[in-house]
Amino acid sequence: MREGAHHWFLAHINMQNVTVNLMDSLASEMHKTSQRRVCTEMLKTLDQLFALLKPKNLKFENFIITMVKENFPQEHNGFDCGVYSMKYMEFIFLGKDHVDEFDQEDAQLELATRITSNASNEY
Repeated sequence: MREGAHHWFLAHINMQNVTVNLMDSLASEMHKTSQRRVCTEMLKTLDQLFALLKPKNLKFENFIITMVKENFPQEHNGFDCGVYSMKYMEFIFLGKDHVDEFDQEDAQLELATRITSNASNEY
């Protein structure tokens, strides 16, 4: 990935286990430090946003951040990170413990169709 390029990855916050599982379609040691920094900032922001709503002893900033390295596919072209992140979300939503392999182009078409044909999309 070139310097300054935008890259999407998923941070799955598990309130029961007090963890944040990072899922990255370009998982590598190179990205790990950057992702942890971004995730830590996100958790600090959640503490501020929910300060009045959450229990006083709950601190998102103290959640354990882990990098998920198994059971999910990796992209091979360097630019489908958004599609992969949305597919990771879908599998978590469906309660699956792993993400099945999928064809990137089919996934793009499926996601675009679901977004544009959704009842809440007026246009």
